[in-house]
Amino acid sequence: MTPDGFFIPGPGDDGSPVTGHFYEMASADPARPQVWGDTDAVSYGPGDTLHLHAISHAPRIAVTIVRDGLNPATMLRITIPGGFVPTPADCSERDCNWRQRMWAGRL
Repeated sequence: MTPDGFFIPGPGDDGSPVTGHFYEMASADPARPQVWGDTDAVSYGPGDTLHLHAISHAPRIAVTIVRDGLNPATMLRITIPGGFVPTPADCSERDCNWRQRMWAGRL
């Protein structure tokens, strides 16, 4: 990872801003404010349980869960513990190995 950005050239990247292939990755630099998170599903129905896996150099992470739609509704506001682990380069193909920071039921 380059120290000047979160975007990494992918395999076969030609360097062009139009046809190049870049991907995002968490920075290992503790001076960079960042929170990265991943859930076990793309969307949730009423009563479903959400599992949030996250990393951050910050000691605490503020989380807001909103039910989106015609009338968005805040379902939960919470502060969870932070913590950082390096992200494997192949995390999009395998697991990111981030710790589960929270779960929320009855969304």
